[in-house]
Amino acid sequence: MSSSNPAPPSRLVEQARETVAKAIEYAWDIAELDGHWCGESRSNVIMTAEQIFFHLVIHPEMKEIPDADEYRRYLLGQQQDDGSWSIVPEHPGDVSTSCETYLALKILGEPEMDRARRFILSSGGVEKVRIFTRLFFAQFGLFPWDATPQLPVEFILMPPSIPMNIYKLSSWARATIIPMLIIAHHRPVYALPNGHSAEITFLDEIWRSHSTKWCH
Repeated sequence: MSSSNPAPPSRLVEQARETVAKAIEYAWDIAELDGHWCGESRSNVIMTAEQIFFHLVIHPEMKEIPDADEYRRYLLGQQQDDGSWSIVPEHPGDVSTSCETYLALKILGEPEMDRARRFILSSGGVEKVRIFTRLFFAQFGLFPWDATPQLPVEFILMPPSIPMNIYKLSSWARATIIPMLIIAHHRPVYALPNGHSAEITFLDEIWRSHSTKWCH
């Protein structure tokens, strides 16, 4: 080994080996009896909000969301003093996270959301949400489909030999982008509690400018 790249101290090598051995031992200790692993995946309130959206998509005949009170308590319990919801605990509020949670609570019938509404409007309104939030909202007629990414679904078919293909993406990105491409191709519009429309007014109160709502 060259002098510019000295060998790591022997103690460091020993510690690395001990760490790997402990990691292997721990992995075996938490394995289920049939050999698989099951662990808790933690996220922010967006995952819960999107679960509520999912209920509307797969069970449009349902009059009420199952466990609605538990969902409502959890979402309201994560709300910050300024009315927002953040991506991670003890961080400033995020407009996309707040808009998705606001929609989920409104679907659940929560009446008092003045603080959340004020935060969202002060942060730019629905106009400022991230791409994924736009895709979710477009599925309920809350955002124009033309304001979402226009990547053709045929991108899925690009072979690995092409510089830009799905195999260049990380595993989590593939699992997200492929279904999003398919959904965006079909441009579905699902019903909300106040009806079914490609230009529904369910969230008009958190748009900064109604005149630009369909001009994005």
